[in-house]
Amino acid sequence: MYVIKRAFILPVLVLLVLGSALNILPARAQSEEPDALAENPEAQTSGVVPSQGEVFHTCVPIKKVPVTILFPGNYCLTQNLTVSLITGGAIVIATGSVVLDLNGFKLSNISIPQITTACGICTPGDQVARNDITIRNGTVQGFWIGVGLGNPLLPTSLGIVIENLRAEGNTLRGLGIAGNGFIIRDSHVINTGGTSLVPPGEGISGIGVAGSNGQITNNLVTDTLGTPGGLDAGIGLVTCNSCVVENNRILNTTLETPSAISAGIGMIGSLNVMVINNRITSRAIGIYYDDGTVLQPPSTGKFRENLTGNVTTPFVGGTNVAPND
Repeated sequence: MYVIKRAFILPVLVLLVLGSALNILPARAQSEEPDALAENPEAQTSGVVPSQGEVFHTCVPIKKVPVTILFPGNYCLTQNLTVSLITGGAIVIATGSVVLDLNGFKLSNISIPQITTACGICTPGDQVARNDITIRNGTVQGFWIGVGLGNPLLPTSLGIVIENLRAEGNTLRGLGIAGNGFIIRDSHVINTGGTSLVPPGEGISGIGVAGSNGQITNNLVTDTLGTPGGLDAGIGLVTCNSCVVENNRILNTTLETPSAISAGIGMIGSLNVMVINNRITSRAIGIYYDDGTVLQPPSTGKFRENLTGNVTTPFVGGTNVAPND
């Protein structure tokens, strides 16, 4: 059986978006080791896990976690799955050309939320590009990072897509991608925050991305709760060049005050980012383009047709192309 020894958790360069110096973690669940899924190449075409010998609507069914996906193909959940992970990953995707359809089911972690550093669905922490990964249609709940794909130290993975997901009650970040030409769309990220393991100078984000030419569109991000002195954002971009953030709703129930920077949408070290037609409530800052204080180079880009409510400072940095309010 193949076992991934270290699982990916989107690390951050310093801040706002992508998590922690604890980004590469042992892939284990206390005494459990992950199963290796699709251990022979025939599973790529047959859609059959050798040990199970069955197909669920032409996809390889995942019935037990933690598990590692080793070969390209279509995979799916056929039931709700629960783990109790302090570290590692519930589903580790160690190859490219993978479609994982949760089929409306839920992947849950029931460990102590304040101390877990586990991810729900993630790629290993090496510097290998894994292209054409799609995650869709279900809920990921109770992890440190709900979904974390790609490596921000080498964000060259192409064509990663997250769509129609619900990320609920994850404690550091709900959804994250590092890559080129990625998409996060039509997803709902709820109640992100609560970890006691936020390294100094970093922060909590509902959605966090790095890389280039990415799109974050039509998402609802609600109640992202930061930490004192943190660099927190509903949607955060770190070194994400020529990315587009459009038609999102970043809504907090109450005004969040403890963070050093608490932004609805925050860019750090990111060039030519367009922020269009978003709605932001109850943040200290609505849209934040860092001036290079946190990370060089200063972030640049244009924003238009964005509305804010109960926001202390609606806009910082960037080029305001009216109308914005």
